[in-house]
Amino acid sequence: MLCCCATLLLQNAHGQDGATLLKSAEKKFNAVKNYKAEVNIKTDVSFIKIVPVNAFIYYKQPDKMHIESKGIAILPKQGPDFLFATLLNSENFIAVDMGTQLYNNIILKIIKLLPKSDTSDLVLGTVWIDASTLLIYKTQVTTKSRGTVDLEFTYGKYANYLLPDKVVFEMDVNKFKIPKAIAADYESSAQKQKNAKQAKRGKVTITYKTYILNNGIDDSVFK
Repeated sequence: MLCCCATLLLQNAHGQDGATLLKSAEKKFNAVKNYKAEVNIKTDVSFIKIVPVNAFIYYKQPDKMHIESKGIAILPKQGPDFLFATLLNSENFIAVDMGTQLYNNIILKIIKLLPKSDTSDLVLGTVWIDASTLLIYKTQVTTKSRGTVDLEFTYGKYANYLLPDKVVFEMDVNKFKIPKAIAADYESSAQKQKNAKQAKRGKVTITYKTYILNNGIDDSVFK
């Protein structure tokens, strides 16, 4: 009985520690009220050939996002900033500390996220975060609407704002936002892929060239 109580207390303490860490990251990221970023988007899907494109990403708290590009860009349907909307909203989940892991010579704390409500879109999340800098380097998020999404982050000049220099998404191709211009080719290729029982995961790499932070963005941009 004493052992069980001690285990429960330890688990609760770890949960509080993980929640506090993510709450601190949320507070730090919220200093970014809006930004305009110049980016390069590279898509790696085995049965669709798409050249890398340059684009602009507009973001405004809490969840507005818009992408402008003259070329064809394939992105997750909810856009590259859904991570923070999902993971940095500590009211919606229970955070449990799962120990640490060495990643690229950095000791990262592993935090599991469990939804508080059965109606939550979040099924399960895992965050690898540097406790000293609050930088999130890896995540794996499973939601009802998006399936499982793996992300990796690389940081540089804007690390103090938790803004990455590069984000790599990996997820099921049917969860990507496929432009109408290539939708027919995609469906045909996807059927061939299904018949051949090939892998159905795709990868998108977004490289952020520049950010313009907190300079104000009119709401009309997002309409």
